[in-house]
Amino acid sequence: GAQVLTSAMKRVDISVYATIKRVLDGTFVGGTNAVFSLSNNGVGLGKISPKVPRSDVRKLQQIAKAVVSGKIKNIPTTVS
Repeated sequence: GAQVLTSAMKRVDISVYATIKRVLDGTFVGGTNAVFSLSNNGVGLGKISPKVPRSDVRKLQQIAKAVVSGKIKNIPTTVS
C-alpha cells in the first residue's frame, strides 16, 4: 500500500484568528478575498515522516523559502 509521508495543511486557525483580529481593531473589510499562503503561515505541511530522506526535507525547505522571498513567482492562489 501507499505510505503517507506528510500531508498538506490549511491553517484555518491562522485565518480565523487574523479575521477576528481585523474585526476587533477595525481594519476588517468585507466582500474581499483573503489569501493565506506560506508567507503568512496560512498553509504548510503536517508532520513529515522520518522515512523521508533529510536531503529531501532540506530541499523542500529551500523551495518554501524561495516562494516566500518571491524568488519563485506566479504561485496560483486558486484551484481550477
